[in-house]
Amino acid sequence: GGPPLALSAWLRSVLARGRCPLPWMPEMDFGFLHRLDVPSSGLILCGTSFSGLLALRWQLDTYRVERHYVVFGHGVAAAELREVVMNIDPVAVDSRRSFVSELCGKPARTWLTVSAHLTVPFGS
Repeated sequence: GGPPLALSAWLRSVLARGRCPLPWMPEMDFGFLHRLDVPSSGLILCGTSFSGLLALRWQLDTYRVERHYVVFGHGVAAAELREVVMNIDPVAVDSRRSFVSELCGKPARTWLTVSAHLTVPFGS
């Protein structure tokens, strides 16, 4: 019951202040670093201690944060495809549309495994 809690309030409700001080510090953005994958999952990256916050900040700033997904596609990937390397235009991120751009894009690398190719017979 009751109104939904702000994410920072929920975090404070489940973490002990003595062990996790950052969620109580507005000057440190309550420990929040970044919202990953806004159009899809909206995963939140948050530190609860100073050392954790700095470690996460370093990983984010040096492109060391990894994401793992399961994706289902239709007729797009060859069985031998293992890696896609492209530059993604950073201007497009805010528009919720991504563009591949060799000239002004940020490097992006994706490793993948094509697990199966499935077909569905028509008229079944």
